[in-house]
Amino acid sequence: MSDLYDRYLELEYTSYRSVVYFFEKHKSEINNLDFEEYLDVFMHYNKSLFEIGAYSKFIGSVDQAIELVIDLNVYSFKGKDIFSELLFLKAAAFFNLGQYKNAELVLNELIGINPDDDLAINLLKKSIAKQTFIHKKTRAISLFLFLFTAVIILLDILIIKNIEPQLHLPFIYLQCISFGLGLFLLVGGDLFDRFKIEQNVFVLLRKKKVNKRKKREKDIFYN
Repeated sequence: MSDLYDRYLELEYTSYRSVVYFFEKHKSEINNLDFEEYLDVFMHYNKSLFEIGAYSKFIGSVDQAIELVIDLNVYSFKGKDIFSELLFLKAAAFFNLGQYKNAELVLNELIGINPDDDLAINLLKKSIAKQTFIHKKTRAISLFLFLFTAVIILLDILIIKNIEPQLHLPFIYLQCISFGLGLFLLVGGDLFDRFKIEQNVFVLLRKKKVNKRKKREKDIFYN
């Protein structure tokens, strides 16, 4: 075990900024470590970048880590599915940067590997939700209707009751209709989006599971 790796091990695992600083300060030396030591430090560095919120920097680095895992066929490290973990963190980084389409693409790949990955599935739903426009439009209309209702109530209190009392009841009806329609659009838009997202993800998962089963059966046949 090298002296540099010993110094790395002295760092607190969750002291992510210290890990980033250590890696970037000793990068050339770390590149010369034994493979397992290098992999350990490099993977921890990538995780640390993500944990401190350096998402753009993380995305640039994690691609190198993923390529390394693929080239050397090291999909499991320290008992963890390191390939899937890196893909998920990459998708989460895209999501946190507001790059929802990129996050969706990575998550599609990840779910293709494991269609039962609940974390990936939930993040995929959130990514799709961020790209849907139905609820955004209905929320905008709802806000307008709520403001309109408030104006109608104000007019009714300050003017109608005192000057045109015969219009008070129609104004009450108008308030109820405006507020009810706004509430319907607010709730209905969200429910419609959730239904469409659940439906789309369900179809995707079923397709991924079928493809995975066919691939497994093909592998068994040829082996």
